[in-house]
Amino acid sequence: MSTAAAPSPDLSQSLLDRFSELELASALAELERAGLVQAATVRQLAESALTAVEAAPAAAEQWLALAAVLNQRLGNQSDLHGQISYAQARLYVQQGRLTLAETALRAAQDAWQTSGDAAALARSSLGLTQVLAMQGRYADAESAARSGLAEFEAAAAAGNVDARLLATANRNLATLLGYQERHTAALQYYDRARQVIEEALRTADSAAAAALQAELAHVHINQAVSYMYLDRAAEAETALHQAIYLFDHLNDRLNRGRSRSNLGTLALRTGRYIVAINEFEAAARDLIGDEVPLSTLDPAQLRNADILLLDQAMTYLALNLLPEAAEACGQAEKLFRATEQPYELGQALLVQGLLSLRFGDHVGAEQSLAEAKRLFQGLQNDFWQHRVDVALATLAYEQEQTATAVALLDSVLPAGETVTDAAAALEWELASLAEASLLRIRLHLDADEVAAAVGRVEQLRTRLGMPASKDKTLEEPSLPHLAGWLYHAEGLVAQAAGNLGDARRAFYRAIELVEQQRATLPIEEIRSTFLDDKTTIYSDLVLSLLDDNDPAAQAEAFAVVERARAHVLLERLQSTLAGNQAEDEPVQTRHEELQQQLHLLYNRLLGEPGSRRTRPGLFDEIRACEVALRPLAWRSTLPLAEAKPVRLPELQQVLAVDQQAVVFYCATNEVMAFVVSRTDIQVVRRLCSPAALADAVAEWRFQIGRGELSADYRSRYASHMALALERALAQLYELLVAKLAYLLSAPRLLLVPAGLLHQLPLHALWNGKRFLLEEYECSYAPSASLAVRLLTAAKGAITLNSWAGLALDDPVIPGARAEVEAAARHFSPHWLYVGESATRAGLQAAARQADILHVATHGLFRPDNPFFSVLKLADSWIDVRTISTLQLAAKLVVLSACESGAGTVHGGDEVVGLARGFLAAGARSLLVSLWNVQDAGAVELMDDFYHTLTEPAGVSTGPRPAAALRRAQLAAIQAGKHPYEWAPFSLIGF
Repeated sequence: MSTAAAPSPDLSQSLLDRFSELELASALAELERAGLVQAATVRQLAESALTAVEAAPAAAEQWLALAAVLNQRLGNQSDLHGQISYAQARLYVQQGRLTLAETALRAAQDAWQTSGDAAALARSSLGLTQVLAMQGRYADAESAARSGLAEFEAAAAAGNVDARLLATANRNLATLLGYQERHTAALQYYDRARQVIEEALRTADSAAAAALQAELAHVHINQAVSYMYLDRAAEAETALHQAIYLFDHLNDRLNRGRSRSNLGTLALRTGRYIVAINEFEAAARDLIGDEVPLSTLDPAQLRNADILLLDQAMTYLALNLLPEAAEACGQAEKLFRATEQPYELGQALLVQGLLSLRFGDHVGAEQSLAEAKRLFQGLQNDFWQHRVDVALATLAYEQEQTATAVALLDSVLPAGETVTDAAAALEWELASLAEASLLRIRLHLDADEVAAAVGRVEQLRTRLGMPASKDKTLEEPSLPHLAGWLYHAEGLVAQAAGNLGDARRAFYRAIELVEQQRATLPIEEIRSTFLDDKTTIYSDLVLSLLDDNDPAAQAEAFAVVERARAHVLLERLQSTLAGNQAEDEPVQTRHEELQQQLHLLYNRLLGEPGSRRTRPGLFDEIRACEVALRPLAWRSTLPLAEAKPVRLPELQQVLAVDQQAVVFYCATNEVMAFVVSRTDIQVVRRLCSPAALADAVAEWRFQIGRGELSADYRSRYASHMALALERALAQLYELLVAKLAYLLSAPRLLLVPAGLLHQLPLHALWNGKRFLLEEYECSYAPSASLAVRLLTAAKGAITLNSWAGLALDDPVIPGARAEVEAAARHFSPHWLYVGESATRAGLQAAARQADILHVATHGLFRPDNPFFSVLKLADSWIDVRTISTLQLAAKLVVLSACESGAGTVHGGDEVVGLARGFLAAGARSLLVSLWNVQDAGAVELMDDFYHTLTEPAGVSTGPRPAAALRRAQLAAIQAGKHPYEWAPFSLIGF
């Protein structure tokens, strides 16, 4: 093992490395034989250990143990005991054992007091300050820091201490003040430290210059933190780049990583999310190595990544990547509890509370936030207490505890232009101030306090450096992520005041800023989640436009809906999909290793007896592997193109004469539908409330889930199950279709779901006498914009003559081979890839060969991580990202796999699942299944589907897949089949 310790004439580096691996008695015997039982040896062992504390803690521990035994042989010399104890204290800090670190430091101070080493005694005060501060004992820490600084200044005046230690003493005190959020005062001491170093560098030799530059880099990184909290972003960025340059020059990866982590935090605070992600990835490579799953880090690696974990969690939270945020935050909380660091633990608990709020876990949020507040109260840290209070106010608002929310916010927010002492801390952090102000504005509006809300808006505009509302200039705000929410609040206030024109202008401006930010995110996965917490901005504009109740406003409302719906999938379709960007060899190797590991875990999951949802331990392993894979996948993903969503005339133009589109939309407080024909649009408002829809969907899911019970159970309770499911489907019909049924005059319906509706078989809704598909031919599209693309591609003659199929030989799905072999008989030419031929290469070949691609295999839908949803092949698994890069010639793709049509719905109706991969690859039409279907039933339905699809033109519907699927499903209904067997199948496209 190699370390950074420099060799000396007495102990060579190779000998030091040897001692780090020998038993203590053996090392001691070797020193005795070499005649090295002397003070110089003890001193070098202690110095080497001090240097290696971070890079090689195990070696440092061994050297210190050897040094302690040697010093005993030498009579416990005080100066040597001080050196050993000081290095031991640094090692304890690295291990998170702060109480032992304090004990060791005080032992060092006693030893140096005895030996009369004033410089060493002053230096020990620096370490003691750090340890006390980490324990939250700020008063004791400040006393130690000021005492040490005074000693250094006195020693410097007498010429008895070097400049680096004097600079370190100033930086130490400044950092302590920063812990207490006294950042203005901290900057004064950072400036003193910098001045001391710059003066000393003028006359320093090369060795001294390197040490001074290292100290200067530490000054820059800590100075940048204070600049950040004072919202002086440009100065913070300059300081961080200076630190990175110096640490890079000094080959100090750990501190370069910490600097990059802070640069990522700065980018997050200023709304530059992709910059933040890139900096955090670079920081992680420096701090913990390439793409190591957090769950596999040892304690030392976790300590290196301590604040990085929190910073990453906050970035993931801002981007609505909640599982990733939870993973990073959970590791940070575990670390800070183990090391007893109350300041950092309080921050981790705050993030955990915010995450619980996003997951709708109010109990968990309250517990985490209450503990965080107790910690910050104990630390007397008003800044972080205020941040926790803002989160608690949000919790109270969600729980409809209005008085509590108002009281919490009014205790931290300034009442006017003069900032009160209670609110002063919030002035340091604009994001918290904005969040609190925006919630208070909403509370003012709820209480009909419009004038107060107007005042709050103007105050926030001033603090964000934006012109007053009456100034109609469209400025480019420096903090667009905050300005977007401010414009949304302005729209709500103007609407409450009856100024609809101003309200809509503000809403439009808010949406423009949101979309400008979204466009900076080149990665599909991140863009897909970005709107999760921003859909209310679009919803409020849609509702405002529809209040006019005129055709032009309705058309404009439709356009706004499309701006928010499945936009990222549209962008993916318009991007170049020739393949992923090339990876460098080490990254590619790591990528392949992780994919192989993940495939083995999937195989274990599929091979588990019983339900595959019953093994949380296995899912944890899968999740850890996916977390490591994700950044690698991001690096090799091609950037997205910009895409323009369609407006109403474009949809009307592609609809057939005998076709209508029903475009559902879930607004904040109502579900509505746009019923569109070639010549008309009608908006049906207030179909139901989101809460009523959620209850009805939950009941439907319960009833459809009974279809997965044993065959004996289904046989005994068939009639009861059918009646219960019909009631559930009838309730959904009443909520979603009954109020608009009178408008449905065409025989063909294009259904564009929204929100929860993406998981419903709308064609199976029951009106008390008939299922919807018995009256209409139904097809689906994720959005009107995607419908236009799919229907435009389907214009003209569509030939579906050739067919290629792939199926596994697997006892769990014995009908897969029979299904594709039966389908193949309907086509000439056809190609079959079954059993051992159903490989990734087989799928790639089949995708290129025929008009129709049919895949019969296992599907694994991952609602928690939908881009990792996979299809099983004979030699591997293939996920959504990889599917999207297939060179697909097929016009129709048939996915006969478990839950092939299931998807996780993100904000803006971005549905992510297996179907998305094939749509992104260019499929014009896609037949999928929403849930698992009994094998025999699927074979029969598929055979009926292909029989109808291949009937001669004029005998039936010809080659339109939606019509063929309807015929097959009608046959199943007439045969008395339970909806569980035919309802999951739906047709996306034509």
